[in-house]
Parts: sequence; C-alpha cells; structure tokens
Amino acid sequence: MKKVLVSLLVLAGFSSYAQDYKPWKLTVAGGYARPWNKGGKSGFVYSAEPQYGVSNFFDIGLRLEQAFINRPEVLNGLAYDSEAKSALSGMATLNYNIRLATTVKLYAGTGVGLYRFGSSQKTINGQPYTLKTATRTGLLLRTGLKIEQWSAELAYNFIPSVTDKSTTTGDKLVGKNSYFTIKVGYTFGGGLKE
Repeated sequence: MKKVLVSLLVLAGFSSYAQDYKPWKLTVAGGYARPWNKGGKSGFVYSAEPQYGVSNFFDIGLRLEQAFINRPEVLNGLAYDSEAKSALSGMATLNYNIRLATTVKLYAGTGVGLYRFGSSQKTINGQPYTLKTATRTGLLLRTGLKIEQWSAELAYNFIPSVTDKSTTTGDKLVGKNSYFTIKVGYTFGGGLKE
C-alpha cells in the first residue's frame, strides 16, 4: 500500500509541475522497416500511439504497430526468406523530452510489450522446418525530433528469436525477429496550451 501511495504522490508531483502542453495526444506515423540481421526483406511500417504528457518532460503511451518485413531465417549461417510477412506489436512506452525551442523537442524513449509473427514453413536440404506463430516479449529503444506537430524517429525493436530443430540432423533454423524503423509522424492534440 505504501508503494502505491508513493507512486501516486510522485505522479501527482510530475502532473502539478507547470505544464506548457496539452496532455492528451495521438501520433500516427509511417515509414521504412528493415530486419536488424542480414537477410530478409525491408518494407513499410505504420503505427498509432495515444500518449499522455505526465509533465513537460515525460510522456507515457501505448504504441500499436505493424511492420511489413520478411525476417531472415538462418540455418548454418545461410539466411532464407520467411513466409511470415509482418510483425504486429502493442507496447507501453515512455518518452523523455528535451525542449530546444518553443515548438522544437528532442526525445528519447523506451517501451516493453508483445510482438507477434506468423508461422513459416520450408524444406532445406530435404529437411522440413516449421517456425510456428509466436508471440514474444520485446523491448523498444528510440530517439526522435519533433517540430510543432511533425516528428521524425529512429527506433530499434529487440525481439527474441524463434527456432525449430531438425529431429534428423539436429540443425536449428532460427527466425531473427529484431528490426529497426525510420518513421515520420503527425501528432493530433497536444501542442502548446493557449
């Protein structure tokens, strides 16, 4: 109970700090996504993220994203294209803002949440492999620049791999799930208070 009370008091302290911005906002963004590891195919990414400004410095949010990429699937050092065509994710986020001017901010953020990839099947050297549909807990690291309602962002999504082991040879096919994105976004709401 004490921990809950302390947390609420800290949050209230942040909220009571003189805020120059409207707290509620929604950022929609789109751009380029690429698997972090060699191989696979790049594609389009889009996201929507409602956020609440706890103070001038901190925003908390919920990011929903879909990245249309083909992750690399690696066997004995060789990468193969995946049948899984996209990554879906939902995660809680936290941004720290540095105001450079009235309508210009740098931000750095992190997040944790769930990523979901479809299944992928293939036969390599006569051996069948199946990477089943999987949901993994992953980590987001990002940085960006916001000018008025527009933003540009670089983000890295760290997601544990999935594997399938051949019962005959013992070889492992590894689906490398991590990817990075470059996005441009527009924020509805937020902005300076009148």
